[in-house]
Amino acid sequence: MNHTTHNTIVNFIWNIADDVLRDVYVRGKYRDVILPMTVLRRLDCLLEPTKEKVLEHYKLLEKDNFGQNAVAQQLPRTSGYVFYNTSQFTFKTLLNFPSQIRANFENYLDGFSENAQEIIDKFKLRNQIETLTESNRLYALIDKFVSNHINLSSEPVKNAEGEITLQGLTNLEMGYVFEELIRKFNEENNEEAGEHFKQSKIFDNEDFGYHKITVDRPLRLTFQVTSERVAQFLGASLTNSSTNKSSRGQQEIPLHLTSDTKHGVILGILKDLFSSDPHKDFNRVKQEFEKVLKAEEIKLTAKDLKLVYDTFTEKDETAEPVINKKTKDAVVYEPDSELRDTENVPLKEDIEEYFAREVLPHVPEFGVQLNPPVPIFVRLATDNISPHFLNNADRCLA
Repeated sequence: MNHTTHNTIVNFIWNIADDVLRDVYVRGKYRDVILPMTVLRRLDCLLEPTKEKVLEHYKLLEKDNFGQNAVAQQLPRTSGYVFYNTSQFTFKTLLNFPSQIRANFENYLDGFSENAQEIIDKFKLRNQIETLTESNRLYALIDKFVSNHINLSSEPVKNAEGEITLQGLTNLEMGYVFEELIRKFNEENNEEAGEHFKQSKIFDNEDFGYHKITVDRPLRLTFQVTSERVAQFLGASLTNSSTNKSSRGQQEIPLHLTSDTKHGVILGILKDLFSSDPHKDFNRVKQEFEKVLKAEEIKLTAKDLKLVYDTFTEKDETAEPVINKKTKDAVVYEPDSELRDTENVPLKEDIEEYFAREVLPHVPEFGVQLNPPVPIFVRLATDNISPHFLNNADRCLA
């Protein structure tokens, strides 16, 4: 964000106070309204892309009588942040019902998750609602914050031609905007920089930050030689590779096999070893097949082996997990990319304890442990996303 854009946003928000709050609040109290509304609008912008999905998920949880603990555990995954809002309203849709603005705004505030409620409570924003309503300023205030002249979202605003008209605000940039507003309010009230926050600290640096964890579930495969798969395999192309001698019928196999001959040799081995029965332990299938190939000095390329395994296997949740490798301390399974998920673990939470409480009861194969073997299905992302841009500019809302 360049200096001009930064000043435009700060000045626009600053002017909201003069445009809407004048003659209702003394200037020293403007910040009691503008600062929390700026925070709420930022949250509102971040949650807007997943709003419908969150509401759909919330309705399902309510329909099946899940408790608030389940809601608090599952909705952050849908929203993409450690916070969420279950109200049907956004800042923009609140404006659709002018005569019900107070009730709907209170409903909107009540829809935030518990951690976001702490922010609202510390700002004491609810104490301002009656004054804003009686002075007929609440609607105008919200209307100003959804103006198309500023963008408090992390995503850019584009026109019909796909051209960017307003850049999005990164975490750091949003932090700068908020800090500048604080500085201006402090200056207006003849306070020293940071004095307001020393008197009324909003929350700790790590209260709303989180680790973004990638979670992989193991791939599970069943191996079976069926007529349909044999036909598919015969229609595939194999590379030429060399073999020496086969013990099958004590016959010599040419060093440069044709594709048809290779198909026949491989199918013969597969049928002898596994017949047409399903085998739910792919690790054992792979071990036995490659053991025979080695014994008979039949060399297949990695591409050929992949073709064999891809053709004669299918995913099966009841099968054994596929082993990628074994280390001294752990068995590392092959991940199933289709089942990949993410977890947002609060910075103040112990990752192992979080997974033991929130994940293991539902998906036991994650295997998170405090001692070796290490938790092989948990990879910590390099970026710790911290959503509190209020008092630390480089650790702010994702």
